[in-house]
Amino acid sequence: MKKLPSSLKWQLITRIVFAQAFIVLSALALFVAFLWLSGFVHERYDRGVIDVIKEAVSRDGDGHLTLKNTSGLAALRRDEKSLWFIIHDASGNQLIEGTVPDAYRTMSNALSNVLEARLGDDKAGASRPDAVIRREDTSVGRILIMASTGGGLTFGRLAEAVGEGFKMLVLPGLLLAAMAALLVIPLVVRMTLRGASAIAEKASQIEPERRGIRLSTEDVPAELSPLVDAFNGALERLDQGYSRQQRFLAQAAHELRTPIAILSARLHALPENEVKSGLTRDVARLGTLAGQLLDLQRLEGQSNKFHAVDIVSAARQVISDMAPLAFAAGHDVVFDNDAEVINVRGDRQAIERAITNLFQNAIDHGDKQGTIAISVLRPAVIEVADEGKGIPSDMRRSIFEPFSRLDDQGPGAGLGLNLVQQIMALHEGTIEVGEASSGGARMRLVFPQTVSSSNR
Repeated sequence: MKKLPSSLKWQLITRIVFAQAFIVLSALALFVAFLWLSGFVHERYDRGVIDVIKEAVSRDGDGHLTLKNTSGLAALRRDEKSLWFIIHDASGNQLIEGTVPDAYRTMSNALSNVLEARLGDDKAGASRPDAVIRREDTSVGRILIMASTGGGLTFGRLAEAVGEGFKMLVLPGLLLAAMAALLVIPLVVRMTLRGASAIAEKASQIEPERRGIRLSTEDVPAELSPLVDAFNGALERLDQGYSRQQRFLAQAAHELRTPIAILSARLHALPENEVKSGLTRDVARLGTLAGQLLDLQRLEGQSNKFHAVDIVSAARQVISDMAPLAFAAGHDVVFDNDAEVINVRGDRQAIERAITNLFQNAIDHGDKQGTIAISVLRPAVIEVADEGKGIPSDMRRSIFEPFSRLDDQGPGAGLGLNLVQQIMALHEGTIEVGEASSGGARMRLVFPQTVSSSNR
């Protein structure tokens, strides 16, 4: 199974997001290092020690300070083998746990009025102090706690301290930056690739009937410019090849007209017989084929020479020319029009050729009986219907291919409907195939109305 190409836009977005994620993780690592070197991690942990002691302080029945066996205090005693602390209250009660250095035992009484302090710390505050003091309001009143800081650092303590610092200092800004990135990155990528989207839209407009279109490299990323230039070069070579082919067909068709005319004249001079009739029909087919090839070539580049054409008048002219052939083949002809004048922008000769081809098809495939109805309808539609066998639904697309015929033994070269389709494409119109009420074929030429029409 062929792997589908990935989107350049999403590749860019994904890579930018991953790059930002790498930057954020790197910044987070630097942030952790900063917290460690600045003493924030230890300070937060030491504050946590005092918070645990504070939650465990209580009084016994005599009003003396005591400690409750809280889970936090139990964990602290288990993890900190060298833990010591001193608790003072306003009444002079004191509670001591652990081996307190003599200097700090004496100092605790002298610092009874201190709110918070770090003992044994250097001026920069980067090293860990020997002890910390903090005054706290608790359920047993205001107390002063002095505790040691000798505990080791564990992953849990590091994560807790980093998490606290992250929430306080980084998370708000990071959330705002992430939201901004999610909104801005796709917008920036879309704007960057706007030139590529423009050339893709331009490329979708290239058709055989609209040659000469080239893609612009303006506003296209530099990485895509060589691809656009190569594509334009390929279009140029295709246009040149197409032009050479069209010139060859036109020259060949033009050169064929003279020998076909000579052959037709010589056949005309022969006595009437079955062989002459068959040869005359074959020569007529060759003449029709040469004429249609010349019409195809003549239509090239005609759209810039369009003018107002009355399709009612054009249809009447074709009926006047073709009616004798229809009568000779056993058909009746009827004409109907919604308005006296219905104008479109186009080439009258080409429009008459399109109507003629549809009329000829109706004669050839009408089973030599019934009525051929031609209608010109508003806003700008020409309809030709016959009473033949109609066109099978599964062939209503293939009949427009060059040299395609419903009946291989029938007349014509299979270029008539292809020529009609090209004529309608040049006029920015369409040809529709349907079924007439009689069961025969109904062909509709639908033009874009660009000029006003007149009622009867």
